[in-house]
Amino acid sequence: EVQERALHTTSAVSILFYDWRQPFGHANGAGRVSFGPGHIFMISVLGANVILAQWGRTYDDNFDSYHDYEHAPGRALMWLRLVAGGLFGLSTWHTRQGLQQHSAGKNISDFYTTLLACGVVWYIGLPVLTLWSKALPYYLRNGVVVVGSSLLQACVLASLAYLVTYSRA
Repeated sequence: EVQERALHTTSAVSILFYDWRQPFGHANGAGRVSFGPGHIFMISVLGANVILAQWGRTYDDNFDSYHDYEHAPGRALMWLRLVAGGLFGLSTWHTRQGLQQHSAGKNISDFYTTLLACGVVWYIGLPVLTLWSKALPYYLRNGVVVVGSSLLQACVLASLAYLVTYSRA
């Protein structure tokens, strides 16, 4: 109940998440289905990913360079990831703040604090890794990004698994 009250606020992020909870639109009284800003945003993000993936295939270099952010589609995907990370951070922080106002929400608030840390590391980790890899010789970049991103994802996934199974938060 406390978490539900914290999620039902009127911030921009809350409106987006409200729309995402009903992915096929909102039914109004006249039997019509309406789509909100969250639906439009999600369709735009999905469309951008598809376009960037196809655009990345038009380059002569191997497809892995898309994941190394060596050309415009890869750099655009990196910025898209940073924007998504910013939205995740804002929404998690907002939910955490709403839960801290209620005495019953203190333990859940600790969970959101750890979730926020894991999420920020995951979202920002890959762009930082690829930026750092640009200082390396070209022949090492792909391997560093592949191995580094795999290790990053494994560590964050292990942290999330700990958070939901053993942590008291």
